[in-house]
Amino acid sequence: MTQKIEVILDSKQCQGYGMCLMSEDIFEIPQGSQVAQLKLHMVDLDREDEIKELASACPAQAISFRILETA
Repeated sequence: MTQKIEVILDSKQCQGYGMCLMSEDIFEIPQGSQVAQLKLHMVDLDREDEIKELASACPAQAISFRILETA
């Protein structure tokens, strides 16, 4: 069993501040859109500090995560 981080974006809460774009492999704001979208839903556990920083940096508090056991 390994652990992965599930990244969760509340698109109704997102205000399009763009702080999440620090991790452009995970988030994007498509042209013409006002809100971010997830490009990756699952990331390796070694990125936990990065994900915690993204979640705390989001002014709209639209980013959360959870650690999952994967087979």
